[in-house]
Amino acid sequence: MQLRPGFAADRMNATAPGTALPVEVRYTVTGEVARVATVCIRAAMPLPSHLGPVPAWVLVLFINLPVLGIALALPLSGIEVEAAGAIGLTVTVGLIAWVRWQRRKRIAETEMRKIGDTVAVRFSHDSVESRSRCQARQTPYTQVLRVRNDSLGLVVIESEREGLFIPDHAFVSRAQRDGVFAELGRRLRQK
Repeated sequence: MQLRPGFAADRMNATAPGTALPVEVRYTVTGEVARVATVCIRAAMPLPSHLGPVPAWVLVLFINLPVLGIALALPLSGIEVEAAGAIGLTVTVGLIAWVRWQRRKRIAETEMRKIGDTVAVRFSHDSVESRSRCQARQTPYTQVLRVRNDSLGLVVIESEREGLFIPDHAFVSRAQRDGVFAELGRRLRQK
């Protein structure tokens, strides 16, 4: 059965409002939900600390050390040293922009693939589980990095690469969503 956002059947499997876990919600991903999810996940996701197997600070150092070494080894004037520093800074900023663009593209592709799927999310006592036609995953609260709650929905950042957006209409009420957010926040503070 396909469910429409905001339709009463979306809410039929949700537990009663309140903060008690477990809570299970269901929603159908539409184009609008996928676009909002992309923006919300991207806004909540921290900058990556690793680029592949290499820590980000090592990569920045790897880019800037040769520039600094050349600037110090050659008999350059002050302006040339400043130009070398500007080149290093430009390359670093360009790398950061490229990484952020790649992440935005990956998040958008992941969310757009979900269009038409009915997603079930269960907040249990020890983990958040999500199931859809495309994927199923379970993340213990000890691995959750961040939770964000706003007027559009709830965002759970599960890693530097994975996030989950649950739209506001998936919850029985705003009180239920706020209760889940408060409980997740309490559990994250305990880790």
